[in-house]
Amino acid sequence: MKVLLVTAPEINRRSQDAIFPPGASAYLMAKLRSIGHTVDPVDLDALLLQDPELARQIAEHPILSDGVLLDRIISGEATDPALDGWMERLARPIRGTGYGLVAISARRMPGTLLVARYLKLRFGCPVIVGGHADCTPHEFMAHSPQADWFGMGWGEATLPAVIEHVEGRRALESVPSLLYRESGEVRSTAGDDAGIEDRPCGDLKGLDPNPYLFQRPRAQVSPNPGQRLLAPVQFIKGCPHRCSFCRVAAEHGHTMSRKDPAQVATELVRYQEQGIRDVAFFNNTLSVGHEYVQQLCREFGAAGVDVHWSDSGSFTGMTVEDIGPLRAAGCIALTFGVESASPRILEKMQRHYTPAQASAILRSCHHDAGMWVQANLIVGFPGETLADFELTAGFLEAHADSVDAVAISPFYLVDSQVARQPAKFGIRLRDDRDGLGGRHLASSVAFDELDGDRMTYEAHHEEAARRADVLKERYNAARGRIRPVNDLLEIHDLYSYLPNSEAIKAAIHEGVLRFILFVGSECGNHCPDCPFGPAEPGTFDRGLDELTRGARNARDSSYGRVLVAGGEPTAHRDLPEILGMLAGLRYREIEIETDGSGLQSPEAVRRLRDLGVTRLQFKFQGRDEAAHDRVVGRPGAFQQLVRAIDHARHVGVAFDVARATWHGAWSPCLYRSRLRALRG
Repeated sequence: MKVLLVTAPEINRRSQDAIFPPGASAYLMAKLRSIGHTVDPVDLDALLLQDPELARQIAEHPILSDGVLLDRIISGEATDPALDGWMERLARPIRGTGYGLVAISARRMPGTLLVARYLKLRFGCPVIVGGHADCTPHEFMAHSPQADWFGMGWGEATLPAVIEHVEGRRALESVPSLLYRESGEVRSTAGDDAGIEDRPCGDLKGLDPNPYLFQRPRAQVSPNPGQRLLAPVQFIKGCPHRCSFCRVAAEHGHTMSRKDPAQVATELVRYQEQGIRDVAFFNNTLSVGHEYVQQLCREFGAAGVDVHWSDSGSFTGMTVEDIGPLRAAGCIALTFGVESASPRILEKMQRHYTPAQASAILRSCHHDAGMWVQANLIVGFPGETLADFELTAGFLEAHADSVDAVAISPFYLVDSQVARQPAKFGIRLRDDRDGLGGRHLASSVAFDELDGDRMTYEAHHEEAARRADVLKERYNAARGRIRPVNDLLEIHDLYSYLPNSEAIKAAIHEGVLRFILFVGSECGNHCPDCPFGPAEPGTFDRGLDELTRGARNARDSSYGRVLVAGGEPTAHRDLPEILGMLAGLRYREIEIETDGSGLQSPEAVRRLRDLGVTRLQFKFQGRDEAAHDRVVGRPGAFQQLVRAIDHARHVGVAFDVARATWHGAWSPCLYRSRLRALRG
């Protein structure tokens, strides 16, 4: 059978990052193709990210705030020509015909509902939806008459069985893990999905890799600094730990399945042969036991695995002795659930480790192995007092030199041990849903505290948000004392590409790291999505004192090179003082990124050279004069660059032209709306 496999768009998404190809589609494609079916994949979520104007128009449509209107459009009681036109535009890349089944991987409910409606009308074949929409499967079926079925679970067993039913070879009631309609009611079938041991290696054939090559604008929070495809892989299902706040622990308990390490190594070699050198493991945790981790490392070495990878880890099920072998096996980044540094709260969370154990592993990962490290923390766990919070804040401050990024989450209550045994954890459930409009509105539960600070839910909600802000501020302050905050530091390239901590330390000692100092000056261009632009003089300028602190911290941390970026640095009122300060700090290379507007004479370039500038980087935003001027919104901008280059050549200042990348990473100035033209 010919199947259209669609990743639904997240039309009200909060993040503009699209790094990973859809992992669910990769595994489902592999399964269906292995048994003889033809699969055409399309990722509408990635396509929407490539069309910011369309994303804005859809996101501003009233359907996102008017559920009644959405239901009327989905049911056919109302029509909306603009919305139909937008969906047609989004789905334009779907050119295939003759599909016997449309399978949709759900993200959020509105986008999935609209796509199911559109594709049902377009192709007229059965539609099955699966995945994790922000509603229950029963709720989705109630709102979507176009969806014939909803597959629960991963789909590797359900989807092939549905195809057999469509082909007339299987009764619907025997399809495992399926919701269907009968006599106006939504019914479910029994059975479970396939185990992870039977899951084949993911298949990315047919997916356009280009949408996944974008670098996050804030490179300092990403362990994948380059313009490379980051393939998702999962080989552990479930989790051996019983954290009281976790949905996975509540659903699976100690139930866990995992692939044999030799099988994982073989799959990674297959990705490697396809040219993929970066992989993100999406396991609940890699820390499922010391012996498994060690065997994984041995098999990677024996099979010749040469990819860089990241995963999540736990301080239980992993020891300091595991860190060196993991780094040697290709691990460049680990995310740890630190959660709290209060022994009392850790006990309530059923996190069976001590802050001392966490400290040893964090420091070993970052300082000894040169890994990129993220810490996840929870504030406002039921019963947490200010004294407990202070222990966590103090721990984070003390480890700011070992933690590259933090993810801080105010506690929200989902299906977990806490929700199932509220009295045990000192809370009283109030109603089914969080009524305060939080991002977990569809699944979180409101509660009042009965111990600790004994706060109502409203007060707890506000206090947890405040503590999250305070914790982030204190981390940033501690981090800023070690190296500058809010500027790009190219240390992640070292973590990714140098083989061990000794090589990293040698590179740092040699002063090859480059610090990118954003002076924040206004710019005369009108580039889309840019925070700078024509404004009152000094609106975006960062003061000399602030810039000096950042540059001195970077120099003290052995950064030997600096790139001065903006806006437009040559427009900064304190540029001579800034360059004098950098020269005084003895940076061996001082580079300025510029659009050339301030360098329209040889004398202007000569002044920069005399102030210590060793190199210029000229920003081209288009492949030719017309494209560049259109992007920056200023006629004559391209010719200004040409003249500035001529002056730099005449004066003898080194320069780079048309550099669309910084050491393999997309420049933050290169947005998706421009990328297609630049490839030309």
